[in-house]
Amino acid sequence: MAGQAAAGGAEGNAKFEDQARNYEVVKAAILDQEGLSVEKYQQKFRAVKWTGGLQPQAFTQKLTDWATCWLRLDTQTVGEIMDVLILEQFLQGLPENIKVWVRRHQPNMVEAVVKLTEEYVEVDFPRKEGHSSSLI
Repeated sequence: MAGQAAAGGAEGNAKFEDQARNYEVVKAAILDQEGLSVEKYQQKFRAVKWTGGLQPQAFTQKLTDWATCWLRLDTQTVGEIMDVLILEQFLQGLPENIKVWVRRHQPNMVEAVVKLTEEYVEVDFPRKEGHSSSLI
């Protein structure tokens, strides 16, 4: 039993060391700890309103910077960026109770959000014979 724990501990340590060597994992952990996660940039981008305190050009630059960090334009393909936008809009369009439940599962792909939503709908809104369920 002690040997199994030691083996499990060694595997866990190896995984941790691999993650520590992976620049993107370390960067994401640090940015998240500092409140600079991808989600925070997305929230800043969506919430900001121009109040006249900044020149229009400076305001546009802030939007560009936040969008670049949010959408990770330097590392993602157009298809990946589309997935981010579709995922966000899909979640925004869900009723609040479903949105909360789906987000709790932290999906990061459109297919995962669709599957989770279908599971929720199937349990909470079982189909009656001859009727289809609709959220819209």
